[in-house]
Amino acid sequence: MIKNVTEFCPGCEREVILNWDIEQDGFRAFCPYCGERLMLCDECQHRDGEPDCDYDSKTDSCRYNRKETRAVTNMEKIKNMSREELAKFLMQIDLGPTPYCGRECAERCEGCAIEWLGEEAKR
Repeated sequence: MIKNVTEFCPGCEREVILNWDIEQDGFRAFCPYCGERLMLCDECQHRDGEPDCDYDSKTDSCRYNRKETRAVTNMEKIKNMSREELAKFLMQIDLGPTPYCGRECAERCEGCAIEWLGEEAKR
């Protein structure tokens, strides 16, 4: 089940909200802003039948989230963006024609991209 998971990033000190499915995606996540590994502690600690937390501060790891660093992929970064962040990102690439946002803009603006994100996807 996909749900919003909120964690604090120790790398960039931002609150990160992920659309995440623990059963499918597991407990390994990375900050979409800086790439630092996130500990999804709240998801682990609130699961029925889970043993006590085994976090080890010496290794900065637990049974579900071993220390490993890697770069964040574009897909991960995009997947975890808010509509507003994604609209800003999309403004940097050519979307083709988009609807106007209702303001009297002569060309596509961030509002247009946000409106486009809310439309039903075309196959």
